[in-house]
Amino acid sequence: MPDSPLRIAQLMGSASRANAGVFVAASGLSRGLAEHADLELEVFAARDGHTEADRPQWCDIPVHAFPKVPPAAFSYAPGMAKAVRDFAPQIVHQHGLWTYPSLVARRLARKTSARVIVSVHGMLTPWALQHSARKKKAALWLYERNNLASADCIHVTSETELKQVRAFGLEQPVAVIPLGIELDFVANTQSVGQGVRTVLSLGRLHPIKGLDLLVRAWARVSPSHVDWCLKIVGPSEVGYKKVLMALSNELGCSRIEFLGATYGEDKNALYSSADVFILPSHDENFALTVLEALGHSLPVVASTGTPWSGLVDHQCGWWVEPEVASLASSLDDAMRMPQTELHEMGKRGRTWVERDFTWNTVAERMRSVYKWLAGRGPKPDCVIT
Repeated sequence: MPDSPLRIAQLMGSASRANAGVFVAASGLSRGLAEHADLELEVFAARDGHTEADRPQWCDIPVHAFPKVPPAAFSYAPGMAKAVRDFAPQIVHQHGLWTYPSLVARRLARKTSARVIVSVHGMLTPWALQHSARKKKAALWLYERNNLASADCIHVTSETELKQVRAFGLEQPVAVIPLGIELDFVANTQSVGQGVRTVLSLGRLHPIKGLDLLVRAWARVSPSHVDWCLKIVGPSEVGYKKVLMALSNELGCSRIEFLGATYGEDKNALYSSADVFILPSHDENFALTVLEALGHSLPVVASTGTPWSGLVDHQCGWWVEPEVASLASSLDDAMRMPQTELHEMGKRGRTWVERDFTWNTVAERMRSVYKWLAGRGPKPDCVIT
């Protein structure tokens, strides 16, 4: 008689855009996992102002969103714990750290036979740990260090993040599985023709993204490329947009545009109308925007603060130090390159994504980890012990 479906509880502080990249990653993974009849998924999160609007991103997966009480950042939703217990999951998949779902996962593991996997989503990088360091030290002392140490498996998205997890002192098995993308939502097109061409940077406007370096690099190279413009797009954090705009004015930059947060088809349109994508971050565990750009057949300039060394191996971009000179040199190379050559680079990047980074491919790897944790399959190759 075949085994009954594995019950998987996906836990997170928010199941909406309020959870930024964690929401994109968890919802995409869950959509891929939902294609497998041997898995039964349900999502448990605190409710926020975007929960209902973003519920369609979970398709037919049940999403249980509970009212939360202050402090809002902790996502304390008293109804969550009982609902998860009633679901009786065999696997608890916790997405992110520092919030109430960490306590729910830990308590459930202590009282039941559920196995716990924690996706750290870049929250153990040195830069991330320095942000609100006092609060995080308190959280580690109160609950998070015990929660992480007792987890049956840690999920990371790159070899870089694996090293950070080990440096943090976590010794249990680690599943190295990248994030993915649904290419059905991405047009395999790229701008062609005359007129102004575009370098695009898209993501949070935060000091960790190294955008001040990009503005300085643009000031160096843009006078030699009057047919190019730079678009910096994303929500501003810690007042960083004002800092960047002031720097741009101070350096006398021209043809540089700052746009706010963009989603859905509007975001796809920005990718499709661009010629080159750039991410000069100081520190990234994965950088989903690089994957999105490659999916749109864009050549990519990424810093060595990201784990995208494969851009060079697959001949679809540049992987350079997060320094003004290096960024300026790579931008100059890209903007001098014939459009047909940039398009060929973009095609190679798209082929790479189609092979290794669709959500169906990623979900199949995570499914194998779930089955292994539940004793229903062998240890997959993506798990490092």
